[in-house]
Amino acid sequence: MSLEQRLADLAVEWPETPDVAPRVRARLEAEPVRRRRLWPRIAVPIAVLALVAAVPPARSTVLDWLGLGAVKIERVPEAPTPAPTTTPLDLGERVPRSALVPAELGPPEAVYRAGDVVTLLYRPRDGLPESENTGAGALLSLIAGRTNADFIRKLAGPDTTIERVTVAGEPGYWLAGAAHGLLYEDVSGGVREAPARLAGNTLVWRRGEQTLRLEADITKERALEIARSVR
Repeated sequence: MSLEQRLADLAVEWPETPDVAPRVRARLEAEPVRRRRLWPRIAVPIAVLALVAAVPPARSTVLDWLGLGAVKIERVPEAPTPAPTTTPLDLGERVPRSALVPAELGPPEAVYRAGDVVTLLYRPRDGLPESENTGAGALLSLIAGRTNADFIRKLAGPDTTIERVTVAGEPGYWLAGAAHGLLYEDVSGGVREAPARLAGNTLVWRRGEQTLRLEADITKERALEIARSVR
Protein backbone atom coordinates (compact mmCIF):
# COMPACT_ATOMS: atom_id res chain seq x y z
CA MET A 1 0.00 0.00 0.00
CA SER A 2 1.32 3.40 -0.90
CA LEU A 3 2.09 6.11 1.63
CA GLU A 4 -0.67 8.29 0.20
CA GLN A 5 -3.24 5.49 0.68
CA ARG A 6 -2.19 4.83 4.23
CA LEU A 7 -2.48 8.51 5.14
CA ALA A 8 -5.93 8.64 3.58
CA ASP A 9 -7.10 5.67 5.71
CA LEU A 10 -6.10 7.32 8.97
CA ALA A 11 -9.07 8.43 11.02
CA VAL A 12 -7.72 11.70 12.35
CA GLU A 13 -9.85 14.54 13.55
CA TRP A 14 -8.07 17.77 12.44
CA PRO A 15 -8.87 21.04 14.22
CA GLU A 16 -10.82 23.58 12.30
CA THR A 17 -8.49 25.75 10.17
CA PRO A 18 -8.79 29.40 11.15
CA ASP A 19 -9.50 32.02 8.49
CA VAL A 20 -6.28 34.13 8.48
CA ALA A 21 -6.91 35.92 5.20
CA PRO A 22 -8.39 39.10 6.75
CA ARG A 23 -5.40 39.56 9.06
CA VAL A 24 -2.82 38.97 6.31
CA ARG A 25 -4.64 41.41 4.01
CA ALA A 26 -4.72 44.06 6.76
CA ARG A 27 -0.95 43.81 7.36
CA LEU A 28 -0.16 43.99 3.67
CA GLU A 29 -2.31 47.08 3.29
CA ALA A 30 -0.75 48.72 6.37
CA GLU A 31 2.92 48.31 5.19
CA PRO A 32 2.85 47.67 1.45
CA VAL A 33 5.77 49.85 0.38
CA ARG A 34 8.47 48.87 2.85
CA ARG A 35 7.92 45.12 2.67
CA ARG A 36 7.42 44.90 -1.07
CA ARG A 37 10.54 46.98 -1.86
CA LEU A 38 12.89 45.23 0.52
CA TRP A 39 13.97 42.60 -1.96
CA PRO A 40 14.58 44.97 -4.92
CA ARG A 41 16.74 47.22 -2.72
CA ILE A 42 18.90 44.26 -1.75
CA ALA A 43 18.83 42.57 -5.12
CA VAL A 44 20.03 45.54 -7.20
CA PRO A 45 23.32 46.16 -5.30
CA ILE A 46 24.04 42.41 -5.25
CA ALA A 47 23.44 42.18 -8.99
CA VAL A 48 25.59 45.24 -9.63
CA LEU A 49 28.47 43.93 -7.53
CA ALA A 50 28.25 40.61 -9.35
CA LEU A 51 28.43 42.44 -12.69
CA VAL A 52 31.45 44.50 -11.61
CA ALA A 53 33.31 41.43 -10.39
CA ALA A 54 32.45 39.25 -13.38
CA VAL A 55 32.78 41.72 -16.26
CA PRO A 56 35.82 44.09 -15.96
CA PRO A 57 34.84 46.28 -18.96
CA ALA A 58 31.55 47.14 -17.22
CA ARG A 59 33.32 48.34 -14.05
CA SER A 60 33.75 51.99 -15.02
CA THR A 61 30.17 52.45 -16.26
CA VAL A 62 28.66 50.75 -13.21
CA LEU A 63 30.75 52.78 -10.75
CA ASP A 64 29.75 56.02 -12.47
CA TRP A 65 26.09 54.97 -12.23
CA LEU A 66 26.48 54.35 -8.50
CA GLY A 67 28.22 57.72 -7.98
CA LEU A 68 31.60 56.11 -7.29
CA GLY A 69 33.34 57.02 -10.53
CA ALA A 70 35.66 59.53 -8.86
CA VAL A 71 37.11 56.88 -6.56
CA LYS A 72 39.88 54.71 -7.96
CA ILE A 73 41.11 51.69 -6.03
CA GLU A 74 44.07 49.70 -7.27
CA ARG A 75 45.62 46.56 -5.82
CA VAL A 76 49.36 46.25 -6.33
CA PRO A 77 51.61 43.38 -5.30
CA GLU A 78 54.07 45.68 -3.52
CA ALA A 79 54.79 49.34 -2.81
CA PRO A 80 55.82 51.39 -5.88
CA THR A 81 59.56 51.72 -6.38
CA PRO A 82 60.83 55.34 -6.11
CA ALA A 83 61.98 56.89 -9.36
CA PRO A 84 65.76 56.59 -9.85
CA THR A 85 67.86 59.71 -9.47
CA THR A 86 69.45 59.08 -12.86
CA THR A 87 67.16 58.93 -15.88
CA PRO A 88 68.30 56.44 -18.56
CA LEU A 89 69.57 58.04 -21.76
CA ASP A 90 66.49 58.12 -23.95
CA LEU A 91 67.27 61.11 -26.12
CA GLY A 92 64.82 60.53 -28.96
CA GLU A 93 65.42 60.13 -32.68
CA ARG A 94 68.85 60.67 -34.11
CA VAL A 95 69.14 63.64 -36.50
CA PRO A 96 71.99 64.76 -38.80
CA ARG A 97 73.22 67.89 -36.99
CA SER A 98 72.47 70.85 -34.74
CA ALA A 99 72.31 74.55 -35.55
CA LEU A 100 74.25 75.48 -32.38
CA VAL A 101 77.60 74.00 -31.35
CA PRO A 102 79.89 75.07 -28.47
CA ALA A 103 83.36 75.88 -29.81
CA GLU A 104 84.88 74.68 -26.52
CA LEU A 105 83.64 71.14 -27.16
CA GLY A 106 83.48 71.04 -30.96
CA PRO A 107 81.08 68.86 -32.96
CA PRO A 108 79.15 66.29 -30.89
CA GLU A 109 79.37 62.54 -31.35
CA ALA A 110 75.63 62.43 -32.05
CA VAL A 111 72.54 64.68 -32.15
CA TYR A 112 69.03 63.63 -31.11
CA ARG A 113 65.58 65.18 -31.17
CA ALA A 114 62.61 64.46 -28.91
CA GLY A 115 59.75 66.92 -29.48
CA ASP A 116 60.92 70.43 -28.57
CA VAL A 117 64.32 69.23 -27.33
CA VAL A 118 67.46 68.75 -29.45
CA THR A 119 70.34 67.12 -27.53
CA LEU A 120 74.03 67.08 -28.42
CA LEU A 121 75.82 64.03 -27.01
CA TYR A 122 79.51 64.26 -26.08
CA ARG A 123 81.52 61.19 -25.11
CA PRO A 124 83.89 61.23 -22.11
CA ARG A 125 87.33 62.75 -22.69
CA ASP A 126 90.04 64.59 -20.78
CA GLY A 127 88.34 67.15 -18.56
CA LEU A 128 84.93 65.64 -19.34
CA PRO A 129 84.47 62.54 -17.13
CA GLU A 130 81.83 59.92 -17.75
CA SER A 131 78.62 60.42 -15.76
CA GLU A 132 77.75 57.28 -13.78
CA ASN A 133 78.42 54.66 -16.46
CA THR A 134 76.07 56.25 -18.98
CA GLY A 135 78.68 56.47 -21.73
CA ALA A 136 78.21 60.25 -21.84
CA GLY A 137 80.58 62.98 -20.74
CA ALA A 138 78.20 65.86 -21.41
CA LEU A 139 74.78 66.64 -22.84
CA LEU A 140 73.87 70.02 -24.31
CA SER A 141 70.10 70.40 -24.78
CA LEU A 142 68.52 73.08 -26.97
CA ILE A 143 64.92 73.57 -25.88
CA ALA A 144 62.37 75.53 -27.92
CA GLY A 145 60.87 77.39 -24.98
CA ARG A 146 61.62 79.65 -22.03
CA THR A 147 62.23 78.91 -18.38
CA ASN A 148 62.38 81.16 -15.33
CA ALA A 149 63.40 81.20 -11.68
CA ASP A 150 60.06 79.80 -10.47
CA PHE A 151 60.30 76.89 -12.91
CA ILE A 152 63.90 76.20 -11.86
CA ARG A 153 63.01 76.07 -8.17
CA LYS A 154 59.94 73.93 -8.78
CA LEU A 155 61.87 70.73 -9.45
CA ALA A 156 64.97 71.45 -7.37
CA GLY A 157 65.03 69.34 -4.23
CA PRO A 158 66.73 70.06 -0.89
CA ASP A 159 69.99 68.47 -2.10
CA THR A 160 70.31 70.91 -5.01
CA THR A 161 71.87 74.36 -4.75
CA ILE A 162 70.87 77.13 -7.17
CA GLU A 163 73.02 80.10 -8.13
CA ARG A 164 72.15 82.89 -10.58
CA VAL A 165 74.62 83.47 -13.42
CA THR A 166 74.77 85.43 -16.67
CA VAL A 167 75.63 84.01 -20.09
CA ALA A 168 76.12 86.50 -22.94
CA GLY A 169 73.92 89.01 -21.13
CA GLU A 170 71.09 86.49 -20.65
CA PRO A 171 69.96 85.12 -17.26
CA GLY A 172 71.07 81.66 -16.26
CA TYR A 173 71.22 79.29 -13.30
CA TRP A 174 73.93 76.98 -12.01
CA LEU A 175 72.53 73.90 -10.25
CA ALA A 176 74.79 71.60 -8.28
CA GLY A 177 73.90 68.46 -6.38
CA ALA A 178 71.12 65.96 -7.06
CA ALA A 179 69.78 65.38 -10.55
CA HIS A 180 66.56 67.24 -11.39
CA GLY A 181 64.20 67.92 -14.26
CA LEU A 182 63.61 71.24 -16.00
CA LEU A 183 60.27 72.96 -16.54
CA TYR A 184 59.87 75.29 -19.51
CA GLU A 185 57.14 77.13 -21.39
CA ASP A 186 56.82 75.95 -24.98
CA VAL A 187 55.94 78.14 -27.97
CA SER A 188 52.21 77.51 -27.47
CA GLY A 189 52.28 78.60 -23.83
CA GLY A 190 52.07 75.14 -22.29
CA VAL A 191 54.41 74.09 -19.49
CA ARG A 192 56.49 71.00 -20.20
CA GLU A 193 59.25 69.08 -18.47
CA ALA A 194 62.64 68.06 -19.82
CA PRO A 195 63.82 65.29 -17.45
CA ALA A 196 67.41 65.08 -16.22
CA ARG A 197 69.53 62.70 -18.26
CA LEU A 198 72.79 62.79 -16.31
CA ALA A 199 73.49 62.87 -12.58
CA GLY A 200 75.74 65.86 -12.12
CA ASN A 201 76.01 69.61 -12.21
CA THR A 202 73.83 71.56 -14.62
CA LEU A 203 73.97 75.00 -16.23
CA VAL A 204 70.70 76.40 -17.58
CA TRP A 205 70.51 79.67 -19.49
CA ARG A 206 68.29 81.54 -21.90
CA ARG A 207 69.15 82.35 -25.49
CA GLY A 208 66.36 84.41 -27.06
CA GLU A 209 63.28 82.19 -27.19
CA GLN A 210 65.33 79.10 -26.41
CA THR A 211 66.54 77.51 -23.20
CA LEU A 212 69.90 75.75 -23.19
CA ARG A 213 70.96 73.16 -20.63
CA LEU A 214 74.43 71.74 -20.15
CA GLU A 215 74.69 68.59 -18.03
CA ALA A 216 78.18 67.41 -17.07
CA ASP A 217 80.34 66.56 -14.09
CA ILE A 218 82.36 69.78 -14.35
CA THR A 219 82.85 72.98 -12.40
CA LYS A 220 80.74 76.11 -12.77
CA GLU A 221 83.67 78.00 -14.33
CA ARG A 222 84.18 75.32 -16.99
CA ALA A 223 80.45 75.14 -17.70
CA LEU A 224 80.32 78.93 -18.23
CA GLU A 225 83.28 78.74 -20.65
CA ILE A 226 81.44 76.13 -22.71
CA ALA A 227 78.17 78.06 -22.61
CA ARG A 228 79.74 81.31 -23.75
CA SER A 229 81.33 79.51 -26.71
CA VAL A 230 78.02 78.34 -28.21
CA ARG A 231 77.70 79.67 -31.75
